[in-house]
Amino acid sequence: GTLGWSLPNLRLSATDSHLRAVTTEFMGNDSSDRFDHALHVVSLTAQNNQLNVVASLPNANAPAELGKPNEDIRAVRYFGDTAYMVTFEQIDPLYVIDVSNPSMPMVTGELEMPGYSSYLHPINENFILGIGQNVPVGGFDLPPALSGADEFGAKVALFDVSGTPRIVDEYIFANGYSPAEFDYHALTYLPQSDTAFLFAMPMQSWTMTDNIWGEDNRLELFQVDLTGNASMSNDSRVTTPNTQNQYYGAWEDRAVVIGDVIYYVKASQVWQTTLSNTAIVNGPY
Repeated sequence: GTLGWSLPNLRLSATDSHLRAVTTEFMGNDSSDRFDHALHVVSLTAQNNQLNVVASLPNANAPAELGKPNEDIRAVRYFGDTAYMVTFEQIDPLYVIDVSNPSMPMVTGELEMPGYSSYLHPINENFILGIGQNVPVGGFDLPPALSGADEFGAKVALFDVSGTPRIVDEYIFANGYSPAEFDYHALTYLPQSDTAFLFAMPMQSWTMTDNIWGEDNRLELFQVDLTGNASMSNDSRVTTPNTQNQYYGAWEDRAVVIGDVIYYVKASQVWQTTLSNTAIVNGPY
């Protein structure tokens, strides 16, 4: 197998004694299921100059495949003794895998939803943030709190993985994407307390006016509150006025947050605003 094409470095995790690796084997001759995915645990204690696999998943005691037929892996992330994995063709299963026992990894939770997360950011052992794409699927039973699920576009979701995985909150940006889906350096993460966290990421959307497609670039801000049942809000964003040398692509956009101050970097331009009032934007510098 291989480490795949999407952020392969995140498919690996090492402890003092073991290496964990999620691999994909392409089964080109099987059109009904083109991918075989596996999680392997390798002992870092060499025997006869070799490193040995001590356990894999699936296995004889847990034969269920990781991912449904023809689903490729979109994201993998580890946090402590837990591995999170997202596979996708139409529906996104988020797998929670316990790897605390190197000789017996096991799936402890699974959540299905339309679309997928292509980047997972653990906040702590109970919550993770997912950034990816929403893909509408007819007839899929969505949690009633979610809206915009019939739109294609970027999706940012907060997951509670403390027990049976569940979606806490989700935001969908129609006809949009975030560079953070592919490059986690585009994501800004600021712990504000033990229970409050700020995430900032560039977002690019396309809208049609008079049969002409236009694009909108901005910095979206997300506040995560882990008190009570937890929540995530998306009440503010940073937009910049058009300038003569405006750079329209979002893939290189970045943000720096220092206290209440936000610096929004767009190519050679730097803009400044504050968390308390993002309507006032200074720049460019």
